[in-house]
Amino acid sequence: MGGKAAIIVVIGFMVLLGYVSRDITVVASRAQGNMSTYAAATESHNLAITGANVGLAKLYQDTSWRGTRTQTPSFSPNGSFTYTVFNGANGRPVLRSYSMIEGPF
Repeated sequence: MGGKAAIIVVIGFMVLLGYVSRDITVVASRAQGNMSTYAAATESHNLAITGANVGLAKLYQDTSWRGTRTQTPSFSPNGSFTYTVFNGANGRPVLRSYSMIEGPF
């Protein structure tokens, strides 16, 4: 009876470890997707901040300037930012900065 029980225990462990390894594979692929999404969101955020800084520098140089500019910085070849300066409801300048990331994530 000991030999048959040992075979059942070994088969049980094989099934259990197979199920656990499948779950680990699924979790690892989800982690990779989550990391890619986070990296793209962080790069987009950094581009928007860069656009705001460049737009403010342009506005500080010429306070009467209004318009829209789009730039692709050298540190992010697959992304660009757009900043717009316009007059708000109270007549004061308003700065808006947008970013766009292109490519696979």
